[in-house]
Amino acid sequence: MGLCLTLEQLQRDYDHYRQQMSSTGREKMDDYISKVKIFMQYGYFDRQMNMQSKGRVADEIQSTDKIITTELLYSGILNKLTNEECVALFSVLISNVKAGPKCEPCVGVISDGFNEALNFLEETCDKLIEIEKQYGVVDTDCEKEKRLNFYFYELIYGWATKQPFLEVIKSSPGLDEGTIVRMVNCVERMCQHIKGAARIMGDSKLS
Repeated sequence: MGLCLTLEQLQRDYDHYRQQMSSTGREKMDDYISKVKIFMQYGYFDRQMNMQSKGRVADEIQSTDKIITTELLYSGILNKLTNEECVALFSVLISNVKAGPKCEPCVGVISDGFNEALNFLEETCDKLIEIEKQYGVVDTDCEKEKRLNFYFYELIYGWATKQPFLEVIKSSPGLDEGTIVRMVNCVERMCQHIKGAARIMGDSKLS
């Protein structure tokens, strides 16, 4: 579940579900309220539904889980990594590019700091899934493997450190070139979103 709703959209959803009080409408309303409670628990909204600074940061994030990504930004972990390690880590958050059945997850150790960041993402994802279960959110993946993508970070690290693209492709024989290009493009877009979020935070290093 990502924070992808502006206050205006939240209000529109509330009015829509309140008017549509069939059993389906009640179920959607309950799910909506559960999501709002989670947003509040993470500090994105206050009790009066005013968007807080973390909510404004999360609104800058696109195409990845906004909660996990925002928590990563506020953790300070990215400031301990090199730019190349940050870029590699972003690929872990991009779950909509699939590696395919013939591929194995990455196992390489880039650095101790990078491993710390990977552990943070896993712990944050596990915590979010448990919170969603507690609140009864129904339209979300309950498997960590479907939210975090551990198939590309070695490849993306090689690309970020300026390895020739042909070498990057050869280092990942189970991945076709089109999939690699899609992931690279997604990572580049995510870097722009992260910069926008960092500017709101006042983080000059990331912006």
